[in-house]
Amino acid sequence: MRVGVAVFFDLFDTVRFDHTAGAQSRAQYCHTCAGSLMSGLLLGRRFRLSEVMVVDSPFFLQSAREDGEQGRAFLEMIAQGRMSICLRKGSIRSAAKRVFQSALTGSNPSFLSSGWPELAQLPPAERPILQAELAEVLAGRRRPDRTSIDDPVFADKLDGLLAIDSVLQGHPAAAPAAVQPARPLSSELKLAARRAGQAGHRIGPLLQVIRRKARENPDRGAGERRSFYYQQLAAMDADAFEREARRFKLGPIQRADLAALPALARSAREVVDACYNRVVASSVGALSDQATVTSEDAFEVVHGYRSQSARSTLGLTGRVKSLPLLDWKQVSAFLARADADSLSEEQRAHGAAQLLGAVTCRGAVHVGAAVDVKARFYAGLAGFVEAVTAEPPEGDAPPTNGPVQFAINLPSTVLVGLLHAIAGVWRPGRAFQEMAVVSTEVQATQNYLSILDSFRQQV
Repeated sequence: MRVGVAVFFDLFDTVRFDHTAGAQSRAQYCHTCAGSLMSGLLLGRRFRLSEVMVVDSPFFLQSAREDGEQGRAFLEMIAQGRMSICLRKGSIRSAAKRVFQSALTGSNPSFLSSGWPELAQLPPAERPILQAELAEVLAGRRRPDRTSIDDPVFADKLDGLLAIDSVLQGHPAAAPAAVQPARPLSSELKLAARRAGQAGHRIGPLLQVIRRKARENPDRGAGERRSFYYQQLAAMDADAFEREARRFKLGPIQRADLAALPALARSAREVVDACYNRVVASSVGALSDQATVTSEDAFEVVHGYRSQSARSTLGLTGRVKSLPLLDWKQVSAFLARADADSLSEEQRAHGAAQLLGAVTCRGAVHVGAAVDVKARFYAGLAGFVEAVTAEPPEGDAPPTNGPVQFAINLPSTVLVGLLHAIAGVWRPGRAFQEMAVVSTEVQATQNYLSILDSFRQQV
């Protein structure tokens, strides 16, 4: 991708901030988001975000309220359009009002706020009181710290929301209007389910069942709501799955698949998320989007439906340089310097190398990328990787111009941005044949996939 290309990362999808997770897990995920955002910004990317990604996100609300120069640097990047927030209608305040209404009134029973979990903990009798107070805060008639929720964290998030709104009011270009997506969610899911069926994948029948149940639902808009598919998957047991598969003439379901239904349902939910975020990426005008899944089943389907190429993966761990924690002030200063000096993509990438290394302090999860690259690009790429990591990539460049596969060892927080750097600097001739990424954690294995157009092309 070229510098300045509008990108969309589903890492910022609010459902990923699981409100049932512990505070430490949520904090770690915020660090991952910060690292990925910093990495992309350092390499010249411009992010496109949906209004809900900002209004209902612990990460964005808290980043806008960081102390002193840090918070101001973060908001300045929004003002400069480096992070555009695409509004569906109205303003950030009106978007927040819709989120609060869904969370407090029960108008959408399946809605669960990620940025404001405090709302779900209120007794029903107190919710109308808080809703009225929040309406006054959004209207500017009440201070954020004067609500019935006496919690400084809650007040800080309200402050962050108002700070972002103030920036957008003063810089309308940073808040473009959302557009009609290329395809609705139901069509995206149809493509994914069809691809899974053609490949004979075991979650294909489950995707077909929930898709067809949406089609026959009297509510014609059910198939365009992610929450509908969530509800179907949560309510599905083995007997119901087998019965519905028979009714829709999807063939017999293997006994092993029935026994593994809970795991298949989690994978199917990830496919739904990937389809949903594809729609959101289109609606915010992103020219490139990235999908993140955590299960092998979802990997196979998402990768297959978005890209027809084969894949090769390699799980790795590695050491990383010990560097100071990177902050938003440093990111903002580098971006200002890069713009003033009109750096080329290669100059920007090399200048950002040490800063990218500093991002690694935000997370300890290590990941590896298995990369096939033309031999003539290997030397420059190896030097760039070595500048960020503690050691050069594994593998030797062959004497011919044939492809070479080698490994990159990085923490997850810096991975996505570095892959973009590689794509930007060594993209001439479409250097990459194929790329896949695997992350290993103590509790789970996650596949961080950058399924970008520049990686899909054959040499």
